[in-house]
Amino acid sequence: MKIKRVEIQAFKSYIYRKDGTFDFMVNTLSGEKKPANLISIYAPNGFGKTAFYDAVDYCITNNISRYIRGTRIRRQNKKIGTNNNLKGEKQYILRNRNIEKVNPDLETIIEIETTDESYSRQYVKPQNSSMDYRFNLNDTPDDRKFFRNVMLTQEAIDAFLREDSPANKYEKFIENQVGDLTNIDDTRQRINRMLEDINREDKSLNKKLANIKLDIET
Repeated sequence: MKIKRVEIQAFKSYIYRKDGTFDFMVNTLSGEKKPANLISIYAPNGFGKTAFYDAVDYCITNNISRYIRGTRIRRQNKKIGTNNNLKGEKQYILRNRNIEKVNPDLETIIEIETTDESYSRQYVKPQNSSMDYRFNLNDTPDDRKFFRNVMLTQEAIDAFLREDSPANKYEKFIENQVGDLTNIDDTRQRINRMLEDINREDKSLNKKLANIKLDIET
């Protein structure tokens, strides 16, 4: 799948569609147009690079992966969003906050055209004292979860190297393996479960033994 065109309006740092339209079609020697094989987006900090990725991610998965990439990160971000809520006011995480002052009637729109299909995501406005994003893994449809694996971002790499625990790193590593290594890990898990059962039985027997000794002594 290759991205042909992205249009963003009233989402995060993007306000108007004309400033948030990205056309990735290029001219070939034959005069025909085709999607670019390589796309590089360069801009100084604060010019919308992360917001662009968030828009594409949200449009396809109904989530923003960097907000929910781990249990700790998800809970932390959700807590920040909740704490920022002001009683009686709407909390905008996805929608550009300045829209309500500039043009409150401007719709939040994200549309993506690819070589496989077109994507669009309907934005649901928050109610008073609530957020417009739920930080919920289950909001991503099963047939869209592939996107988290194929889209590799700087935040994802940084999180893997610095934030993830050794156990989480191992789980992510195993999730992307096939063949012998996966079979070995399955065997490891079965052995661990057997050891846990043995330890529980050992504790139970030791407890019974202690009670028997106590009965004999008395």
